[in-house]
Amino acid sequence: MPVVLAVLSAAHLGGEHAQHLAVGTSLAVMVFTSASSVRAHHKKGAVDWRIVRGMAAAMVAGTLLGSLIAGWISGLALRWFFVVYAYAVAAQMLIGRQPKGGREMPGWAGQGAAGSLIGMISSWVGIGGGSMSVPFMTWCNVPVHTAIATSAALGWPIAVSGAVGYVYSGWGAPGLPPGAVGFVYLPAMLALMLMTVLLAPLGAR
Repeated sequence: MPVVLAVLSAAHLGGEHAQHLAVGTSLAVMVFTSASSVRAHHKKGAVDWRIVRGMAAAMVAGTLLGSLIAGWISGLALRWFFVVYAYAVAAQMLIGRQPKGGREMPGWAGQGAAGSLIGMISSWVGIGGGSMSVPFMTWCNVPVHTAIATSAALGWPIAVSGAVGYVYSGWGAPGLPPGAVGFVYLPAMLALMLMTVLLAPLGAR
């Protein structure tokens, strides 16, 4: 997402919608990246599909709602939300405090609540939710390799619903550059997609 934003800003494209385009394009790229990654994880038998079934629908709902709300949020506010989120994740990683497994995965209601919140936040920062879903699962005693693989599988419905939401919320917005479909900038999506699809399986291995 920051790379797309930097390229758009350097080329003076997108104007007040540059941040929206960067987030929407990032989610659109992840449609392909996540598919490639989860295929590699699934071949290793690392994905817990029960958790995917328990959280995916709520994640889709949260991501769609968040991406539609994003159309009403200013680019500056959306950018600051990303900055605060990135610093919070960086601080947590720097301190090294990892959630200790202290309980089992909650039922459908608990998984749905967590999934909808993760989906909504993901739609505002242009990520697949792994920085939230992996700690949530490890806190619920899911082994870390399983949590990472399952998070990759959950990233696909987040990416699809987020991309659709950003296309819809940006449809007809003024000042979009040529090649933009709503808040998805196709030239950047295609360039990134080609490399991420090739290298995501390497990361999974």
